[in-house]
Parts: sequence; C-alpha cells; structure tokens
Amino acid sequence: MSAERGLGRVYVGLVFQTLIGAGTYIVAKPALGIVPPLALGMVRFLGAGVAFAVVLWATGRLRAPPREALPRVFLLGLLGVPLNQGLFLEGLSRTTPVHTALLYALTPLLVLAMAWISGTERPGPMRIAGMLLAPSGGALVILHRTPGGDGGSFAGDLLILAAVCSWAAYTVLGRDLIRRHGTVEATAWTIMAGTLLFLPVGLPETVHAGAGAFTPPVWGALAYLVILTSVVSYLLWYHALGRIGPSRAAVFGNLQPVAASFLSWLLLGETITADLVAGGALVVCGVLLATRETPAAAPMAPEVP
Repeated sequence: MSAERGLGRVYVGLVFQTLIGAGTYIVAKPALGIVPPLALGMVRFLGAGVAFAVVLWATGRLRAPPREALPRVFLLGLLGVPLNQGLFLEGLSRTTPVHTALLYALTPLLVLAMAWISGTERPGPMRIAGMLLAPSGGALVILHRTPGGDGGSFAGDLLILAAVCSWAAYTVLGRDLIRRHGTVEATAWTIMAGTLLFLPVGLPETVHAGAGAFTPPVWGALAYLVILTSVVSYLLWYHALGRIGPSRAAVFGNLQPVAASFLSWLLLGETITADLVAGGALVVCGVLLATRETPAAAPMAPEVP
C-alpha cells in the first residue's frame, strides 16, 4: 500500500511538472519579445545555479561530484541547458507556444526509442499503444489552436524539435546518475555544469542586451523560470525518472499541449471547442495506457535516498 501511495505521489508530481511546463511557454513568450533568447537563458540559469547551490547547502549535500561522475554530469549539463534550453528559447522566440507544446509531445516516442535501443527498458504492447495514441490527441489540440499549421515559422519548429531530441537524451542518460547519487545532487550538478557551459554563448548577449532590457515583467518571468521551471520542475522530473523510468515519465509530456491550451483559455480568453476536448481525451487515454503496464526494465542500482 505504501508503495502505491509513493507511486501516486510521483504521478501527482508529474502532473504538477506538466502544468509548470505548460506555463513556461506562456510566461517565456512575452519575455522573449523584450530580451534576446540567450540573454534570458543566461540570467535564468545563473539564478537556477545559485538556487541549487543554496538547496545543496541547506540539505548538507554541498559537495563536488565524484571524479568518475564528471563526464556524465557535464554531458547531461550540455544536453539539459545549452542544447535543450538554449534551443527551446531560441525556437520559442520564432514559433508559437502551442507549436512548441505539440513538438514536446513527441518526447515519449523519442525516449522510448532511446531507452529501447540502449536496453534500459523493454516496453510492451500497451505502452507502445499509449505512446502512439497520446500524440494523436496532441495533434488535435494543435489543429484547434492553429488551423492549417499557421502561426509558427519552420526554422522555429526545427529548433524546438532539436531541443526535444536533447531533452529525450537528457532523460534517458540521466537515470543512472540519479540512481547512484540521488535526485537533488544529480539535478543540481547537471544544472550548474550546464550553466558553466552556457556562459560562452549566453554572457556576451546578456552584456549586449544591457540592464535596461530587464524590465519588471521580464524579472517576473525570470522568477517563474528560475524557481518553478528550472528548480521545482527539474527536481520533480528527475525524482520521477528514478522511480518509474524514462519512457513512463516522459509520456506525461503529452499532457502539455492540453495544459498549454487550457492556460491560454484561462489567461488569454481562448475558446474551448469539441476538437480540443476530443484531443484532451485521447491524450489522457494514452497516458493511462502507458502508465498501467509494468515495464520490463534492465536491472538498475538502488536509488540513493
């Protein structure tokens, strides 16, 4: 019973993480109209790096990664910050939040393929069916939001797709680091390593933008991106990876197009129509299918508490 409650908390955390991700599209888009993408990302991850250092210090875990873990830490830092988030912000500045949400709904398929190829997981037919069903619901949501595919540039969509590939690799390759060193340490190390790797491209654009570009609305968006997207969301994500595996956790990304559309309705006055409801139902059914089946996974080391 306690194990079931533990899994229930993981799934609740993933739903919350999905809502944070959906809000990120809506919060970041206006800020990107004021501050260049790389400058916004630089300040965001400097703030996140400081926040994670405080978290480690407050929990008595402030230490350098073991020498043998450094290559994996910096690889994950590269995938999770300069590549994933740098490409995400640059792509979002050129396309729409809903296009972005649809492309991120492809994450489970990419994660499943990578985990399958690497031998980390061996999905059964129900999980594969769920992985295929959920993106079809996401497509219906996007058709509701942008009929005919208008509203996003091709270059922006390609940048987002590259960001999705980076996030999928980050998801699959990060599980072993979590198992060995724990969620908080693994997340903090990769964020701080990624911030260091982001400095050569992000710092010059931040200096060029100048302090005047960071208006109160931009600082409000940065507070959301640092505290919720970069700290809370990453911790929830890596905690879920350690408990339920990459492809099962990643399937919750299919909820983001629905959540992004709902927040657009709530905050921007968008209309909820029948195709949006139908798309949401397909997404939920796909998530349920993919999370009901027990995965056949390769043996893993026990998670460090």
